[in-house]
Amino acid sequence: MPTQSDGNLGADGAQATRASLVISPIDARRTPLGVGDSFVLIVPMLQFIQFHSVGTLFATDLILLAALPVVLARGMNRLRNRQVATILMIGIAWFFAQVVTDILRDSPPEDYLRGWSKIGLTVTHFTVIWILLRNSARRFVLYGVGVCIGGALSSLIFPNEFQATDLWKFGLALPTTLAVILVASWLSLGRRKSLVLFALIGMSGVNLFMNLRSLGLICLVAAGYSYFCMQAGEKRRTLGELQIPIIATAVLLSVFGFQKAYEYSIECGWLGSAALDKYSTQQAGEGGVLLGGRSEILSSAKAIMDSPVIGHGSWAKDPEYAALMRERMVELGYKDKFDSRDDLIPTHSHLFGAWVEAGIVGALFWLWILKLVVTALWRATGSEPLLPVFAFMAFLLCWDILFSPYGAERRFLTTYFIAGIVLLLSFSRDAMFVKAGVMNHMPLDL
Repeated sequence: MPTQSDGNLGADGAQATRASLVISPIDARRTPLGVGDSFVLIVPMLQFIQFHSVGTLFATDLILLAALPVVLARGMNRLRNRQVATILMIGIAWFFAQVVTDILRDSPPEDYLRGWSKIGLTVTHFTVIWILLRNSARRFVLYGVGVCIGGALSSLIFPNEFQATDLWKFGLALPTTLAVILVASWLSLGRRKSLVLFALIGMSGVNLFMNLRSLGLICLVAAGYSYFCMQAGEKRRTLGELQIPIIATAVLLSVFGFQKAYEYSIECGWLGSAALDKYSTQQAGEGGVLLGGRSEILSSAKAIMDSPVIGHGSWAKDPEYAALMRERMVELGYKDKFDSRDDLIPTHSHLFGAWVEAGIVGALFWLWILKLVVTALWRATGSEPLLPVFAFMAFLLCWDILFSPYGAERRFLTTYFIAGIVLLLSFSRDAMFVKAGVMNHMPLDL
């Protein structure tokens, strides 16, 4: 039992009580699935069932929305978590900021209905997913597996125009990568962690070979971070203040190593002529590969500067920003035409997209999520179950917030990742209680 010498760790006697509810990792894997477990597995699988009207609705959207009153009635207390409450508060503020923006901008109904539903479903989905996961590593893995199966089925059964041209990059890459990491992590619970580290490194190589640099890089960085974080966790007292610099160095070395491996593969012709042409085009200008691959930064930055507080409205359209992007890219020495498919203001970023459409409040939501991710990575002790999975999601979230568009199936994928980050913070806190002797085991499945 906690004593006065335990300090602030012993202040929460409820933590000690949780130890009696914990089951071992092996027993957690052998326990039959309950109704709730089956629900969190099946619901995200159903995303391949789609309905098209003003926008695209997935069966997963409708089921999670219908489940909201039920899970609130059974698990409202789960929303008392400080991080969860803040996410919901800022998410609701983002919704109302979008409503006000669309009223002021006189957005057409077909646009603002899509914009409002995107944000509203984001808030409700996160609420339902967080309550359903209930601090359970088992349910966390089950939901992830369901997301992977559903994402793969959607890409194969109803491929969009991007998946039709590159099925791996726009369809199968993320579900396959996440599924491999989740399964490897679950099998590694209570055992050596090398299996999941090899899985991350292996999927980094697969994505590199398939010319998907961002996902390959994220896998390698997650592997480097997880390895050194777990090593530092075992030697925390010895390393002291050197722990953070060592982990930061591991991340930087992973980035440098991946970049060199990619350049070498390109020069050797292992990735094909198309990959060589793409790389040559993207690195030809003054902004290097980053700006060459994410030219939308130029147009979205100008749109934000023109209206930083209010925003331009849901699905904001203005051909002048796309034209500006093309002109600036040519001035910087890039040769690609950078044609825009429509009049939408190019953003290609969770953060910039929300800022352009809803104004500063939309940006604050994603900036807070970004801060939450960095905090979780910083506080990780190395003893958390499924740490490599959480690390992968954390680095992927950082990339997506800065460089990937938000919408469609991301509503129940990104919200799952955010719930995972909050869960990581919870596990890190519990790991501190374990180290202090307040608890005997990490709570894997309550």
